[in-house]
Amino acid sequence: MVAIAVLDDYQNVALRMADWSGLQKSHRLVVFNQRLNDVESAARALADFDVVCVMRERMPVPRALFERLLGLRNDVGLLDGDDPADRRNLLLQLTDQGRALVDDVMDRRRHAIAAVLDRMPALQRTALVPVLVTFAAAAGEMVDEHLWSLGWTTSSADERAEAPGA
Repeated sequence: MVAIAVLDDYQNVALRMADWSGLQKSHRLVVFNQRLNDVESAARALADFDVVCVMRERMPVPRALFERLLGLRNDVGLLDGDDPADRRNLLLQLTDQGRALVDDVMDRRRHAIAAVLDRMPALQRTALVPVLVTFAAAAGEMVDEHLWSLGWTTSSADERAEAPGA
């Protein structure tokens, strides 16, 4: 069973903001509400986890912590890295298995978002777009046409099914 740590949920909202039930059937999910203040305490707390999800930028994740958590990289096979030319660098790349996992998570996210949007009237979906763009800009997120690949759309599932090439 893959163990997943969700860090920095200081407002206790992570489990309420999404349906985690499908993931929890086959994975162990633990949410950390308190900040892990130093490399040693973070390494001890996260040693048994296969995946670490950092919700916010509050907790620094320095190279020393990555090196302590080699199990995330080597044992699970999701990441590959190291710069043989310079040991000071840690260049992480997704393995094929890691890319497949990310693609699966993003696909599930797109479907979950589409299901919520399909329950909204078309006019309200359309009105939501500028609000979300403003929200993303205020949060410092990149705002461009590529964000739609995350699953946001103003068309219903029926309209998407009728579209050419759908």
